[in-house]
Amino acid sequence: MLKMKKRYLIVVLFIFSFSLANFGLATYSDPVAETNDNPVTSITLSGEGANISWSTQGYSSKGFKVAWSKNSGPTYPTRSGDKYHYHSSPGKSSDTLTPFSGDGTYYVKVCEYLGGKCGKYSNEIMVKLGKEENEWVKPDSPEVLLEIILSGEGNKINWTADGYVIKGFKVIWSKKEHPTYPTRPGDKYHYFSNPNKNEDILTSFSGNGVYYVRVCEYLGGKCGRYSNEIKMQLDDDNNLECTMEYNPVCSIDGKTYSNKCMLKKSGDGFKYYGRCKDELNTLKLYSYANWMCANGEIEKHEEESSCKSEETWKKYAKEFCGDSAVDYFAVTKECVQDNDVIEMKNKAKDITDDRFDKILEELKELRNLVKEQQIKIEFLTRLKDNLETITSKVESMLGDFITYGVDENTKKIGERERAAVLFSYKGAFKKLPENEDEMADVIKIANGRWPNKRNQDAENEAESHFQKIYKKVPDMKDSSDNAAITVMAYGLRQKAENRNLDSERQGIKIFMDIYGYHPDSTEDWNVMQAITYSGSKRGIDTDKDLLIDEREVELGTDPNNPDTDGDGHLDGVEVANGFDPLNK
Repeated sequence: MLKMKKRYLIVVLFIFSFSLANFGLATYSDPVAETNDNPVTSITLSGEGANISWSTQGYSSKGFKVAWSKNSGPTYPTRSGDKYHYHSSPGKSSDTLTPFSGDGTYYVKVCEYLGGKCGKYSNEIMVKLGKEENEWVKPDSPEVLLEIILSGEGNKINWTADGYVIKGFKVIWSKKEHPTYPTRPGDKYHYFSNPNKNEDILTSFSGNGVYYVRVCEYLGGKCGRYSNEIKMQLDDDNNLECTMEYNPVCSIDGKTYSNKCMLKKSGDGFKYYGRCKDELNTLKLYSYANWMCANGEIEKHEEESSCKSEETWKKYAKEFCGDSAVDYFAVTKECVQDNDVIEMKNKAKDITDDRFDKILEELKELRNLVKEQQIKIEFLTRLKDNLETITSKVESMLGDFITYGVDENTKKIGERERAAVLFSYKGAFKKLPENEDEMADVIKIANGRWPNKRNQDAENEAESHFQKIYKKVPDMKDSSDNAAITVMAYGLRQKAENRNLDSERQGIKIFMDIYGYHPDSTEDWNVMQAITYSGSKRGIDTDKDLLIDEREVELGTDPNNPDTDGDGHLDGVEVANGFDPLNK
């Protein structure tokens, strides 16, 4: 096994050694070395049972350590009998604890993390964990909440509470008077478990205008005492920057948005996660498909992102087996595909079936033969470089795509962006799209959607760039890391209405800081797009093993030891290559 590891890890070790020379903790909102002009002066901790929360005066750039023990005075680094959680986010303010040494009373502290040690500590509290949790008696304090006084200016509110609050607050606002919790249709709320919380920032979730706001004492499932009600003028933030993450949400008005940020930007109200139910496609589709060829070859597809009809999966199986017949075939795990993807597939079918005039009619465009010739000279000639001869039909299909686009978004992004999509496809798959499925992937990429077809070599190259940029190995379960890899590998474009040129200028600056030159090639520009829009960030990596501390806690590796299992290979390098960093 050790020999195998050495053979597979050479490339990643090279990347790691290059990265260490420039290791830094800056995120891409601030690519220069970090400073802290607002040091932590105090941390106030409170809690009930397993749930604790804290408020911080100042800014803890490296996040927090939560230490708890059956012995008074838990610290970090820990003593024997202490346990800790690490939270790398400076905005973290709550945690849930578990009894690791039997049920009973535990002592808890939170500290400002400085990298390998703690700075400012909170007060110490006692909590009951395990079976005794529900027997907790609140500490000596006023038994009754007498009053909550609320005030606000702009989109920011503040309140003061006279008396004792144990479960925190609900902030409720609405365009209708007297917002309540549980909410009525048209109300929205924020929940803060920290009883010391006294401020919030509100957004206009149902368009610009006057909103009515109240704060209440939360009693678990309902509110107790309410504050006075105030009126506030809330306006949309039209410059809100959203990532390319596809995590659809349904609005109060029954419209589906690609993610919650886009919903917020629209000013519409949130209803539930997922596409709006009346927009769902009823065709039976499946995420998983397995088959075996007559020659014994077995193929398994079990990716949550896949969603295809049984007929399409059978076509994949037939293609895979080639001259050997498909001996066994099965599909499982029903899924639902959204209407946007169905429409993209319909466009791909139109363009590959010589029905482009239909697309032109929908776009309200007329053919421009002069422009088509210019596109052929400027882009198609270069696209065909280093490829075998393509058919005149494929050349015409690609020329039409670059010249006109196929839908409102691809029309808006412009011919150079459309050409960049094809150059990205060529870079990822070493060929140009020729059939309906491949053209559907091109249209998805142009609309910022994940393609069905994947290429491991392209994703491996993207991971190399990812490690150079973010100084960590990607966590593909994290939507931002996944987006960064996918954008770099396949060139996903940002939708026309979502582009932010100021952010892209910052992305170019970051690219130049890292690579030492201005982005020039298609690959360079895809990297810049990932930096700008993916949402991925660097994290705290105390032992510099390419695994951020938060992920090491998740995996069970030691954030202070770059080689947890002592086999001579860095934890991050092992994870990147599919090995277990906890076993030699």
